[in-house]
Amino acid sequence: MRKTGFSLLEIILGCMLFSTVLVYVASIWGLHARTVGATRSRMIATFIAGQEVENCITVGYSGVDALAALNWQYQTITTTIRGIPESIQYAYKIETRPTTDPELKGQLKAVRVRVVFPESSNHLGNLKEIDYDTLIGESL
Repeated sequence: MRKTGFSLLEIILGCMLFSTVLVYVASIWGLHARTVGATRSRMIATFIAGQEVENCITVGYSGVDALAALNWQYQTITTTIRGIPESIQYAYKIETRPTTDPELKGQLKAVRVRVVFPESSNHLGNLKEIDYDTLIGESL
């Protein structure tokens, strides 16, 4: 008579294989969660930088120097993930300089919007930076 079922050796090997795969998946899940958090912070910083570049374009060639004269500006953004709020403070500054092209001197200004932010609220010492550069011309 034949017995059906699994032997003890097959069960042990199956459990070892399953636990190895489970540990691997759990470590990838943690890496994924950190990457999503860092990407969220970078996406918000990119939005702030783009918004400030649009402000610079709106005020134009003559008004952008007034924005550049301001010190660092701060904006705190709070996001809620799975019911847990997380607040991150973003700092941004606008810098202007004349173009280096001698033929365009006095007609164009180089504008840089710099946004500095922590990768996440848990890593306040690990600051990241995004720079947006554009040229603003004098309207004729």
